[in-house]
Amino acid sequence: MKTDDKIKLDHEELNLEDLIIMGDDKKIPIEIEFPMGTGEMVKARALIKQLTMGELDDVKVINDNPFAANLLVLELALFKSNGEHFSIDELKLLPIGVVNTVAAKIMEISGVNLEEQAQKLRDF
Repeated sequence: MKTDDKIKLDHEELNLEDLIIMGDDKKIPIEIEFPMGTGEMVKARALIKQLTMGELDDVKVINDNPFAANLLVLELALFKSNGEHFSIDELKLLPIGVVNTVAAKIMEISGVNLEEQAQKLRDF
């Protein structure tokens, strides 16, 4: 998985109130690479949204199990092309690398720098 793929967004100057209201519902398309099991990768599109503070509180509860936390992140913020959430059973069918990569993208667009957080834990 390439974790350095850039999410292309139009940057505009907006009021904070507008950003808060828009952030809860705005879905952002991203492109991911999905392993085919044969060593080949296929590009796929996904819709994600930013996580809010309330949603992140739920993720912190299972912080001692990173895979479960990443799965919860996807359950909260990954959407089908029709805008519906994926079921947890559908998400469990994803390769672990896809779960980890997409969860990292969701955290990135939610303003969480995972590298910075990991460094703080190492420094502690």
